Amino acid sequence: MPVDTLQPVHNAVIIIHDTVFTKGENAYDLVYKIDYMYQNAWTRLVTVGAIITAFATIAVPLYLSFLRKKQDKVDKDSDKVYFEQKSAEIKKVLEVEFEQKLSDTLSKYSVTVAEEMNSMKASNFFLLGDAKLEKRDYNFAFINFITAIRYSLAAKDLRNVKALLLCIKTECIPHLSATELRVTSMAYSLDIESFLKEIAAADTDNLLFEDINGLRQAIGARVQQEQQNEKPLTSKNSDGQG
Repeated sequence: MPVDTLQPVHNAVIIIHDTVFTKGENAYDLVYKIDYMYQNAWTRLVTVGAIITAFATIAVPLYLSFLRKKQDKVDKDSDKVYFEQKSAEIKKVLEVEFEQKLSDTLSKYSVTVAEEMNSMKASNFFLLGDAKLEKRDYNFAFINFITAIRYSLAAKDLRNVKALLLCIKTECIPHLSATELRVTSMAYSLDIESFLKEIAAADTDNLLFEDINGLRQAIGARVQQEQQNEKPLTSKNSDGQG
């Protein structure tokens, strides 16, 4: 038991001893003094209890509030770090996606522009070839149409290639001998058979199969016709020598 709790009892014993055995006071005075002593002790107890209660009702909530605010700050700092990390990750992902989409868009745009340019060049050479046809300059018409086919292949315009093959077959070949075709092709470093194979390789859907074979046959017919025309001349020279 604490010393402060035993102090009133000790004081009471001293008072009783002094009153009865020393001073010889009567019982009434003894009871009064004991009652006064306990009242003072009770008052002190109530005061201490009030102080403890006040501390419990004011200081403890304040302390708990302080702890809660401190924890909230820690949580906010943790949330801030997490948010910054996630923001950085999202930003990086978005930057990569943006750069990829931008690159794809620019690539598509570049391809589209290149194809349009090649298509325009094909049209220009077609017009030049058509102008040469009107002047019956079939050699240059033939070369201009071949060049137009090259640009049309670069523009992936197979329908235009189809029209140009037909134009060469019907408008140029009938007016050119095999020798003229050979000389013109050599002058422009053109290998007709290799060129036809190049067209066939680009024709993945066989859209130009008949046109390629038709032009090949038309050129073959001109070569064969020239060979037939040379035979009588050779035979006649042989007869003259005899």
